[in-house]
Amino acid sequence: MVRSAVGGAAVFCTVAALRCNRYDVFKNALGATINAISFVHYCSIEALRTTNTDGSHEHSSSDVISIRLADWSMTLPLLVLEIHLFMNSSIEDIVIGSALSFAMVFFGAWGCTLFSELSAENEEKTNSSGDHSKLFLLALAWAYFVCTLFNFYCQFPLCNTAHEVIVLAFTAPWFLYGVVFMAYDRIDADTKNVCFNTLDVYSKAILAMTLAVYTLE
Repeated sequence: MVRSAVGGAAVFCTVAALRCNRYDVFKNALGATINAISFVHYCSIEALRTTNTDGSHEHSSSDVISIRLADWSMTLPLLVLEIHLFMNSSIEDIVIGSALSFAMVFFGAWGCTLFSELSAENEEKTNSSGDHSKLFLLALAWAYFVCTLFNFYCQFPLCNTAHEVIVLAFTAPWFLYGVVFMAYDRIDADTKNVCFNTLDVYSKAILAMTLAVYTLE
């Protein structure tokens, strides 16, 4: 389902890029690229899954999260750039937004990696030092997330109401990625995957198609 959503969004944005005016071609091309990258990563996740005789599935959580981190590391900066282009931000604001997104990815991925490693290696014991480290790193990622939102908010005087609603509706829920990781060792793998899959479809596929439709109006 997720592969169909992001793959369909990639195709939709590609068609939109061919039909929109020349000023919006790059915006739609970015949307297509983001979803194409996500499609490849979800194909890699699916390739890790093995079918048992009873029809159930098993896969390595650490391998899956590694693929997810690779996906987010590539797509988040592109998402921020796509939104800045949608808002017609200045070059200076785009540079600032890109720097903030890279910082958010760096600290978020670092913290998430600690989460998965500690969960795998310490299933029956608590490592308080490791817990403090991962919480600190995720707190830094959240701080950069807030700064990213503020950077978007600073562009609002130059935007119309529709732009503001779209930007807030699709960027504010990003904090839920961090919430899921905060509860990483308290929820089962299937629930985590459902949460991340839903967030990815919303943040990438639905956002890209929404912006594409907006450029075609």
